[in-house]
Amino acid sequence: MPVFGARYRAGGVGGALHPLLFGASALLPATISAAAAALLRRTGRLLRPARADSFGQELASALADLGRTDADFLVLPSVSSANLAGLADALDPAAIEAVAVVLRRLPEEMDGTDPGPVPIAAILQLLSRHFGSKLRLFADTVPLAALWSQLLELPVVPVPLPIVVPPVQDRPPPATPHLVFAGGARAEKGYHLLPELVARLNFRARFTIHSGPVGRGSDPSVQQAHRSLQSRAGPTLQLFERALGQDEYLDLIVSGDLLLLPYDPGAYGERSSGVLAEARALGVPAIVPRGCWMEDAAGPARDFAFDYPRGLADSVERALGSLGPLTAATRQAAPEWRSVHNPEALLEVLLRPPASL
Repeated sequence: MPVFGARYRAGGVGGALHPLLFGASALLPATISAAAAALLRRTGRLLRPARADSFGQELASALADLGRTDADFLVLPSVSSANLAGLADALDPAAIEAVAVVLRRLPEEMDGTDPGPVPIAAILQLLSRHFGSKLRLFADTVPLAALWSQLLELPVVPVPLPIVVPPVQDRPPPATPHLVFAGGARAEKGYHLLPELVARLNFRARFTIHSGPVGRGSDPSVQQAHRSLQSRAGPTLQLFERALGQDEYLDLIVSGDLLLLPYDPGAYGERSSGVLAEARALGVPAIVPRGCWMEDAAGPARDFAFDYPRGLADSVERALGSLGPLTAATRQAAPEWRSVHNPEALLEVLLRPPASL
């Protein structure tokens, strides 16, 4: 039912001036460009309106159109501060049986992107008072649940990731390893680290890099890296500069011998990574940064986690030197990961009575 006009993460949309400023910054030397981009982001956050959006009213209207919903369980799996800020004013607790909010981002990120009129902790505490025991809070990693629980002084329960992927493929080791970056070009995903890695492993590996569309509104470091990668595209480097459908995206992950996740651990912290979760379920080893949830979740590849940002190439080379046994161990661990992270397991936790959580 397409009822929402309110966006999720609308703060990234920007106005007409945004691409002009970021596009100009991308033409500057890298160090100056990075400083200019940081200043522009800070300024944008200060100018961004902190308010409740139309999400609550649109949700209440949709429930009213459905008729009696007081026995229904409402799940909000991806919501911003602006989305949640108007929910208490719009939705009567008597209209539903329960409402589950799945927190997937860090508190400071929610307060910086699409902020509400007050900090997210205050918004969630208000919702707790409004809905009482009908409000259930979840987070999609154990450390993220602990962080939110401590901040809110409310129970926040970890939930599994609802991963659905094809069976694990068992294929012989490749003559030339295929390294894959998937999920789109963003600065927090370490896209700007890829050109140096591609140059260092020239002709020792084959790369497929999914950037999605990169325009003048993209982070300047991403624009600069993208131009560098475009100049190297050829037999050993393929770029996908468009959005991928789900099947095409999963085919790309499956085709990889080593997945590249050079994410900024400071930006990700306790957050999950859907790409890593899917790679684990498919038995594809992944290179991840130290000091965040991804290191703990990397399974057998944890031994090759790197120190961000400088240690990426060294870790990739070490992993390639042990690719055979690393791949075998990752495939062997995939069934256990799948048994924990799947839609059925998620639903079981969401619907479990609060007293047993």
